[in-house]
Amino acid sequence: MSFPKLTVHAHRRAHERYGISFAELKKFSLEIARGEATFIRGRGQKEIWIVTSGDREFPVVWDPRDKTIVTVLPKSALHDLHRQIKRTGRIGDDANGSERQ
Repeated sequence: MSFPKLTVHAHRRAHERYGISFAELKKFSLEIARGEATFIRGRGQKEIWIVTSGDREFPVVWDPRDKTIVTVLPKSALHDLHRQIKRTGRIGDDANGSERQ
């Protein structure tokens, strides 16, 4: 497997919003690439994943084509994603368009 990439923007936002180091963000990219994080939604060019580190969760935008973390979303996005899951009972849809439960 080629090593997943990060954008400069992703590193800046991860550090600014959560104090995440470059090394930790690289670890996140590997977890997403291996399917070890939680897929939330998306198809095509961008997907949203939640990566767990210790007792913290981080909403991450991932480009599956380039295997790149595009950005790390703010905490408010994480709360919105959890509300959506609770309301609908669904996590999202996979690349084939089917619902994940």
